Amino acid sequence: MFAGIEPGGMTDAYEIKILICYLLHVLKEPITREQMDAVLQGNHLVNYFSYSSAYQDLLKSGHISLEERGGKQLLVLNKFGRDTALLLKSSLPLSVRDKVVSAGMELLAELQRDKEREVSIDKTTDGFTVRLRLHDGELELLHVNVFAPDEEQAELIRQQFTDHTAEIYKGMIALATRDGRGLRLLADDLSGGQGEQ
Repeated sequence: MFAGIEPGGMTDAYEIKILICYLLHVLKEPITREQMDAVLQGNHLVNYFSYSSAYQDLLKSGHISLEERGGKQLLVLNKFGRDTALLLKSSLPLSVRDKVVSAGMELLAELQRDKEREVSIDKTTDGFTVRLRLHDGELELLHVNVFAPDEEQAELIRQQFTDHTAEIYKGMIALATRDGRGLRLLADDLSGGQGEQ
């Protein structure tokens, strides 16, 4: 029994190398090491020590590489890594492949949401301004600025903007269009369905 992995999880460094290449191939775009950790370790798919060793070996062999983009170190799957993913993916258990694809799709959805949403905190002379911008390509859907008197409140607002972007957008539309039913439904959702009957 290896700590940190579920039954069927991987401990063999060779298989984990294939799994890493397969994940990056499925995603079709570079990710950070932290994001890869969240998929593979967050889902208890790999043993930590074997995973760390496999990761370092793939960097040395040129299967994957690190590239600086937008101030982040991103993992890029090279041709050698793509070939490995395509040729050897069938050696991975189907249950593991399914979990990786599912977790990978969740990660892609989150990355897409991050591209469409910008949340920032700016220091002002008398406090902080928390900004939320929601856009679809070049089209700006929503731009909200909220004043916070101190950093603690600014961080709380930033977290709410990040965690509840969709609800904020729906609420603004409902308010702007005087959609009372929409506001009641939103209030019900936020209170876990405990609103007034």
